Amino acid sequence: TTKKNAPDNASKWNKRVSIKLFYDGEKYKDDVFVGWNGKRYRIKRGVEVNVPLGVLRIIQRSEEMDRQTAARIQRLVDDYKE
Repeated sequence: TTKKNAPDNASKWNKRVSIKLFYDGEKYKDDVFVGWNGKRYRIKRGVEVNVPLGVLRIIQRSEEMDRQTAARIQRLVDDYKE
């Protein structure tokens, strides 16, 4: 990224977006903490909030890693059963 493009890229990730994290009152009941760009965010589940796009992206990546981990564990369990 050149210095000329850096402000455009920064403004993209700082753009505010609305999110509502899943809440079930059991496993998914606790607030979600995210650190991004030198700031800390505490996001309450089940409530619509506005966060920077960069924070949303961190949450999305974390959820994807959780899915991949669960799939890998399931494959290992299946292999062990065989």
